[in-house]
Amino acid sequence: MIPHERALQAVRSLARFEVAMAGSEAAAAMLFSSRARRELAAALKRCESSEQALQGLMSRPAINPALLATSRLLFRTQRTSLQGCRTQLEIAQGQEERAREELANQRNRERSVERALDLDRRLRLLKQQLREFCIADDLWLYQAWAQQVLRREKLPGARSERS
Repeated sequence: MIPHERALQAVRSLARFEVAMAGSEAAAAMLFSSRARRELAAALKRCESSEQALQGLMSRPAINPALLATSRLLFRTQRTSLQGCRTQLEIAQGQEERAREELANQRNRERSVERALDLDRRLRLLKQQLREFCIADDLWLYQAWAQQVLRREKLPGARSERS
């Protein structure tokens, strides 16, 4: 193995490691995003539930002011929590998008290194084949030359035998 190929294989190993790390980060980001979606859905249900409870209290003929105030506070808290969950989801989706892009970039880098290794191997193979063809040509020329020399040596001897 030549030093150039060793260097490319080292770069390939590094690229594979970086793909694995980027894949791990992307998986973590997808998990965070999934968790944020579930939390948003739960917060949305809680907010809708407290809104329905508040509307139910307000539609009653006899309003309990303390219960109404508590229900309003609960609704505002749920709405604030919902906004926080939406913000968390946006952050999570942004992280997931960046992690996926990084993973794609690392995969492209790994493919480039693989292509470089394949090209290097093909070039080495072509050089080896060229050497083998040159040796085969040299052997053929040597054999053809030897046959001509033998013919030349036989021709004068053959004339002398006829005479």
